Amino acid sequence: MSSPSSVSARLPLIVAAVCGLLVAALIVAFVHVHSVSSQHKQSKSGFAVSSEQADVVTAAATEAANIITFSRKTFDADFARATNGTTGSLKTDLLGKKALTLTTMTDGKFDLKATVGASAYAGKTDDGKSTLVLVTLNAFKVADSSTGSTASVQRFQMTMVKVGKSWLASNLAAVGIQ
Repeated sequence: MSSPSSVSARLPLIVAAVCGLLVAALIVAFVHVHSVSSQHKQSKSGFAVSSEQADVVTAAATEAANIITFSRKTFDADFARATNGTTGSLKTDLLGKKALTLTTMTDGKFDLKATVGASAYAGKTDDGKSTLVLVTLNAFKVADSSTGSTASVQRFQMTMVKVGKSWLASNLAAVGIQ
């Protein structure tokens, strides 16, 4: 068993390793964004996006927040809103967890809320049939008690497919440090 002094001696190394991983991830993200932006004409803001890219990013960010935001008072409407923006296995998974979600929230006396922190176009899938979008959410567990809410940052890669005129989420995968 480690002594407290050996744990505190390793703490700076652990923090340095985590920081190193974050810097590496930021470098990879910068290189990817830079390469995507160089494929398009630059606008006055420095980056040009097509209207389709803007639409899919908006749809993904909205749906990511919808999938996590539920109030017990308006649960059925919230759940319908969340599932209406999904398709395929993601929709099936959500529908299969409806009762458990409501029971957990009711028993724990809390609601769930999410706000979008950031979102970005990540490109087409290899088969070209879907689009990947990165979304960061500020998620909150809002308790009935006076203790307030518990917040966490959630990062997702959303797979979006165009169905008719709408963009629907077909997959949601957590990415990064959770």
